[in-house]
Amino acid sequence: MGRPPLPVGTFGKIGFLLLPSGEIQARARFRDFDGRTRLVSKTGVSRAAAERALKTELPARRGPGGAGVITASSRVSALVEAWLAHHGWSTGTERTYRSVIRTSVLPAFGQLTL
Repeated sequence: MGRPPLPVGTFGKIGFLLLPSGEIQARARFRDFDGRTRLVSKTGVSRAAAERALKTELPARRGPGGAGVITASSRVSALVEAWLAHHGWSTGTERTYRSVIRTSVLPAFGQLTL
């Protein structure tokens, strides 16, 4: 069984490597805003310096910017609206999807955060 997935925008346990240059590399798995988990690393002259550099880098990682960005703290209702706005369905398909979303999805999940 693998590791449980990290929540979007969070990191796992920090590990350290001694590099041939004598520097220390701090690294951790980070769940990026596209949902993919990536190994992120930073180096420093000591463990503490490498860890500080990594902990400074991780919060600075951002998803795509701009107004109306969907983040981990967005509500399902905002995600639904963004999803509906970016598809080019026929009128009938869009009407059906909006009806199902309005009557089933939003009442049950609309106010939950991602």
